[in-house]
Formats: sequence, structure tokens, C-alpha cells
Amino acid sequence: MSAFQLVNAVGVSTHFTWGPSPYRTKFTQAKAALAELGVRHIRDAVGNTSANAVFRNLGSSLGVKLCAVVDARTGSGAKTRLSNGGIPAVLNRAKTQIGRGMLSAIEGPNEYNQMQRDYGYAGWAQELRSYQAELRRRVKADPTLKSLPVVAPSLADPMQASYYRQLGNLTGSIDRGNAHVYPNWLSWDQKIKNVIPYARISAPTQPIWTTETGWHMAFNSGAQWVPESVLIKYLPRAMATFVSTGAVERAYIYQFIDSENNPAKTKTTAHFGLMSYSMQRKQSFYAVRNTMHIMCDNALPNPQSLRYSLSGNLSNVRTQLYQKRNGAFYLIAWLEKQSFTKNKVINNAPQAVKISFEQAISQVRPTGRRMRPAVLSDRTSRSKPMPSRQRSISALAMRSQSSRLSQKVSPCRTLPPAAPSPQAERGFTLA
Repeated sequence: MSAFQLVNAVGVSTHFTWGPSPYRTKFTQAKAALAELGVRHIRDAVGNTSANAVFRNLGSSLGVKLCAVVDARTGSGAKTRLSNGGIPAVLNRAKTQIGRGMLSAIEGPNEYNQMQRDYGYAGWAQELRSYQAELRRRVKADPTLKSLPVVAPSLADPMQASYYRQLGNLTGSIDRGNAHVYPNWLSWDQKIKNVIPYARISAPTQPIWTTETGWHMAFNSGAQWVPESVLIKYLPRAMATFVSTGAVERAYIYQFIDSENNPAKTKTTAHFGLMSYSMQRKQSFYAVRNTMHIMCDNALPNPQSLRYSLSGNLSNVRTQLYQKRNGAFYLIAWLEKQSFTKNKVINNAPQAVKISFEQAISQVRPTGRRMRPAVLSDRTSRSKPMPSRQRSISALAMRSQSSRLSQKVSPCRTLPPAAPSPQAERGFTLA
């Protein structure tokens, strides 16, 4: 798999349409941070003229692409209804005010099944099916927009299969499925395996976009939360596996900035951000940023294979291999175990793992942050990694923990002599 596939699969959900929030009141800082983060995709609703000018600014200056939510509604509260008649105006704003060049997809309404959950409205599914069919018909009839994929509407409470059953099979009204995935105490990989079967009810064969996924840190909310020490483990692991599930094509981390000021940590929706309400970069920001910067690359049409094997204690050990255009491979390894539950950190014991290369390797270099010769720290910071290089490497020993270790592996450009090369081993700790 190419490194570009990882980079292109990662997005971040934003709320630039929310005027009073830091997204707009501190736009200059938000734009600079988005550029630093390194993501190429954002997800947000089509807004008014002012909000859409912000999107156009981001697209022209940063090159980011927008998954545009088209959610035309009338009324409020229990009287809220979708408006098929409002679709053309929203699409026109997306086309003329944001611009086709910034758009990556058109997405259906956001979590409209909340109308049943919150108000008991039983007609939501029929209404949503009608709206989604009209949305795709309009997009495909527009010469400017027709090449864009149409993403299925998202649903709240994705572990409730009954919502997907009520909505039914949307084939014919979508080009991509959709699943909002909030793992709570679990890792992304553990949660997505449970969600995909439900999402397949509405999108049986289509690639799935996860247009919201994330963890919050509102420890006084009474809801399932995770501390930042766990979040900086879960996020890079999720990013490494977004496209390796076989079903998910792209996922958007929710969200970029905490849009509400809630210092008491009592409100879940106020603490999903990679940045705080005061625009401070959290450690989770750097976890995403460092992963994106390490893996940054352009498209590689035909990635090659790296011949290697693992031995040792392989229980719950996961690896994912990526290649860049310069020929270097990036082997990401971690221990796929839950790291937090019921307000308690789970300290998973490290496991000894050995990687044996079955082809000539000229260099192996750890690419994480705050690296020391034999230890990768729990923290994610901005210091430069320390390279470790061995000539003609055939094996590498490491200790696998629940966070991620990335190794840059550079194959030899020519085959070595027939005589076996000396074995080289080093120990690492994933943290």
C-alpha cells in the first residue's frame, strides 16, 4: 500500500460555518494550524455566503478539499423537516461560492435519525430516503458537479442496527456509504469492525466514508471518555488502519477545534478537538500532525512488496506496510489492545517481537518523535527523531506496546552477494 493512500484517507471535521466559534473569530490562527496539521481533506456543511468564502480561502491557499454536507431543512425542534426543494439552492452555493475545484464529495444530511431518538418522529427514514434520492439526482444532472461522489447520509447512534434497517438499502442514491464511528473507550480498529455490518445495510457494496470519528476528554460528563495519554495512542493507530479495513476509503477525525468553552469538562461535544477553545494545540494535534508529516507523499501507482516475517509474541500485534515514491517502506507496528476503561488506564505489558527481512536491507530508521537509541517515549512532541542505521540488515528486534512504532525501511538497490549478510538487531519500545 502506498503512503499516499494513508495520507489521502485522513480528513478532519470542521465547523467553519459556526460564526461565533473560534473557527471564525480566530480564523487566522485556525488557518495556520490547519496548514501545519497537514491534512488534505476537511468535512463541513455548505454555509452562507460568508462561510463559503472561508472555504474558498482555505481551498485556494492550502489546497484542502471539502466533503460538503448538503442538509436543507425547515422548522426547528420537533417540527424540523428535510426540504427537497431546498437542495438546488444549497448545491448552487457549493458550486458558485465554494467552487468545484475545492469539492471532494457531496454528503447527505447529518444524523437526521435524531428526529426519532429525540422527538419520536417515525417518518424520518422515508423522508431521508426521498431527500437522498433527489440529492443524487440533482448532483448527477449538473454538468459541473456530476463527477463528484455522493456520500450517504450519516446516522447518530451507529450501533443501533434498527436505524439502518429503517433507512434501508440506498443503492441508486449513493456512491459511498457512511458511518459515524465513536469508539468511546475502545480503539478505532476494535469499534469499526462492529459498525461496518450495520453500515452495509444501507451501502451493501459501496466504499464507506467515516465522516466523523473521534474521542472526547470530558472527564466530568458522565460519558465514556479517554485521557490524552490514551488518545495519542489511539489516533495514529486509527490513521494507520483507516484504509486497511477493506471497507473504509476515508475517515474524518472529529473535530479540529473545541467549539465551546467548557473548562469544567462536563460537556462531551466541547472536548473532541485537536485544539482547545483557546486555540492551544493539544498533544493529539501533534500526534496527527507528526503522522501526516512522516507519511506525506504523492500518489504511487504501483507500490512494491517488502519481504519480511514476524516472530516472537505476536498476540494482538498489528502491522501495516506503506511505501513512498522514493522507494522507502514505512512499517508501522503496534499492540492492538484497549488502553482505557471506566476511568482507569490499562497498562498493557510490552511484547518481544522480531522482524526478519527476507531481502537485502540497507537501512532501518525509526520515524517516531522523542526517540532515544532504544526507547520511544509515551509522549508525542516536536523534537526531531534520532536516526539509527545499520548496513545490510537482516533482522530487527523490538518490544511491542499499545502505541505505534514506525520504521523506515530502505531496501538495497542491488542484490547482495550470495553469502548471507550479518544479522543486526536492535531493541525498541512502542509507546
